[in-house]
Amino acid sequence: MSKIVCVHSFRHGTGKSNVVANLAAIIASCGQRAGIIDTDIPSPGLHVLFGLESEKINATLNDYLWGSAALADIAYDVSDTANTSGSRRSPAAATSQPLGGIYLIPGNLKASEIPRVWGGGYNVELLSDSFELLLRDLRLDYLFIDSRAGLDEEALISIALCDVLVLVLRPDRQDFHGTALMVELARKLQVPHIHLVVNQVLPTYDFDAVRQQMETTYKVPVAGILPFSETLVELASSDLFCLQYPNHLFTQQLRAIAEKITCCKASQMRPEIVLAPPSENPDREEGGLRMFDFLMQHSSERQLAKWILQQRKPVTLAEVAAHTGMDKGAVRTVLDTLVEQGCLLELEMAGERRYRPRLAPKKGRQLCKYIWEKLEENGAD
Repeated sequence: MSKIVCVHSFRHGTGKSNVVANLAAIIASCGQRAGIIDTDIPSPGLHVLFGLESEKINATLNDYLWGSAALADIAYDVSDTANTSGSRRSPAAATSQPLGGIYLIPGNLKASEIPRVWGGGYNVELLSDSFELLLRDLRLDYLFIDSRAGLDEEALISIALCDVLVLVLRPDRQDFHGTALMVELARKLQVPHIHLVVNQVLPTYDFDAVRQQMETTYKVPVAGILPFSETLVELASSDLFCLQYPNHLFTQQLRAIAEKITCCKASQMRPEIVLAPPSENPDREEGGLRMFDFLMQHSSERQLAKWILQQRKPVTLAEVAAHTGMDKGAVRTVLDTLVEQGCLLELEMAGERRYRPRLAPKKGRQLCKYIWEKLEENGAD
């Protein structure tokens, strides 16, 4: 059963990207097929860890979200880079374990793209659809999402659609407060499995005491505690740590985290994908749900909208009735109301009425005219 794993942190600098890249490599080394999507659109970096040079990247997640590239064109097979027999690693790092495959969907921020990234916006429905399409088209066992730190539309979509949420934090008071907020939001979004990973813990700390404190405070299991490592700092993102140092304590803890993730059951059977075309006019400002709306709605509305979103395909009246236990007449009234409010799209597919969430487009950020002019001027150069 394929799974979507979102690795997230409330604050920057927690080592989240290193964690997600190494977890994917460990799972791939066990013969599984793993995909990694870098949804930190303004500041991507996963491609660096896999040695994928910017010059070799023809299209990225950015291009897909802008409608200028197909999903198949932005998935890069980095299995050779992640193979433990790679030339960047010492003979001691070699292993006979099979490599299932690793596929990276990168972001790539070029100076010429800054105005478009910050000001252009994109169709959010394409992002939500991409996760299930990647699982299907690449035949993945696991899709890891490296989400952008903090709270924004991309992060909430990733959290809402994942089977497993891994929250990375440091033993820091600011991280503690932010993680408490993320755990609360994840519960409101009904994430099936939530795990904590405490990173950059000094060797002088009592790791068992740290684990007990975290689990008591957040009522969430701790998947692993990663020690602060000068060796990791020295590596400076030039390679995957778990493959360069397979016997290191840091790698042993990563393997334990990977094992806990693989033991989590997928939230539901994957449906046959029947995708409807995205909204006809992605630039419109009126209507559509933002992920924050799922949190603001009344409980019954939120649960129904969240359920429809999680199906990752348009649903029929009969499917909603079976899920809610309501008769079709009552269900039709509820759905019609949500359509009138701009929360759902009503579609005719194969002679049958279907419904899907109507997600509001991501709006561009506003900067002063002087900054826009300078960015566009530099981009033209």
